[in-house]
Order: sequence, then structure tokens, then C-alpha cells
Amino acid sequence: MKHAFLFTGFANKILGQRPARLTRFFEERGFTVDSFSGAKESMFLHGCEEFPGVEAFSGHIAERTAAAEHTMAIAVSGGGFGALEHCTRAGVNCFLGFSIFTAIDHAARAVDHRGRAYLDTLDTVISEESDRNMRPRLASRSHSTSIHLFYPGENPADRYQAENLEDLPGVTLHPQAGSRKHGFGDVEFSLPETINRIAAAEGIDTGYVGREPSPKVA
Repeated sequence: MKHAFLFTGFANKILGQRPARLTRFFEERGFTVDSFSGAKESMFLHGCEEFPGVEAFSGHIAERTAAAEHTMAIAVSGGGFGALEHCTRAGVNCFLGFSIFTAIDHAARAVDHRGRAYLDTLDTVISEESDRNMRPRLASRSHSTSIHLFYPGENPADRYQAENLEDLPGVTLHPQAGSRKHGFGDVEFSLPETINRIAAAEGIDTGYVGREPSPKVA
């Protein structure tokens, strides 16, 4: 059994696309799929629309992970913060993050100015400053998840977020040369091709035998 977790961004999309499209992609390759929305509430740290409450949410991810032979997670932007927490705790095999937030503490906000007003209000939800950066969480945790972070190489904010985890075990950075846009809309970038390529490298069968025609994802 193969299972995929999809963590949408603040707009409940994945790189500009409704999650139904990526759900079909995985289902056609023999995966069962969970798609999660509602990242704006707590960046998925404390739950989602489908599973309100952290216990139900993290428990569901752990159960699905334990039941599957192979698991993959796709997370974008603000949805990646809590996704990293739950997926590494559950032991998801492979995590692909696209322009995700890895730090929302006040030190990070001094560098990455995006969403300052929103993050200030989120402080009432994520009240401990130590909970607002994934680096110390992952550094202190023994986990088996391969973490692949894709980001626009010419975007200082996204680069800062990815490089925050740069030297941690299991983390591989994939800067997209020449790209400045949060969703890679200014370069040729295929999400299906990227998923297939990383899955093959991680020993997860998607039926991939080489580059397949895929629409550009903006």
C-alpha cells in the first residue's frame, strides 16, 4: 500500500492548483490520498479543517503511515510548517516541501517580512517562541523522513526558509536557478515530474521510467 498526504497552502491550493488534480495524479499511480486544508488556522501545527485538534490530526497521519508500505507528503508555503512536524513524528518516508515556511519566530520575521500582520495574530495560537522554528524541533528529534525542499533560488525570503534546515540530517535542498517567484511561475517547473523523480530516487514506485509530458505548474 502506498499513501500520499497533501498539505495545501493558505489559499487551499498546491502551487496554484486545486488539490483534486494532484489527488488524481497519485490515485492513478496506486496511492491512497489524504488532502488537508485550513493552514491559516495554525499552519497545520494544531490541526486542520478535516481533523480539528492536534490529537486527531497527528493520530490520523500516524495511523495511515503505519498502515502503508510507502508514504509521501507534499506541502506548500504556509502548510509546510506543521506538515514537517507531523510527518517527521509519524515517520513518513519522503517529504517534498515547495517554498515552505520553516521558521515564523521573531528572528525569522526580521528577515522574511511576508505575512507579518498574520503571523502576529498567530502568536496567540502558537504562543511559545520556541515552537515557531522547526530547526530545533528537527535537530533534537531522531526521524527517518527524507526531506526535500524546493524553492526559488533568487527569492531571499524563500531561500532563508529553506536554508534554515540546510545542514540537518535527511534534508536536501533543491534551489530552482533563476526563479524569484514563490510558486516557480517564472521558470519551467513540473510538479508531476518532480514528484516522479524524487519518488524514484527514494525507492517509491510511481511507474516512472523517464521524463513524462507534464503541464507547467505556475
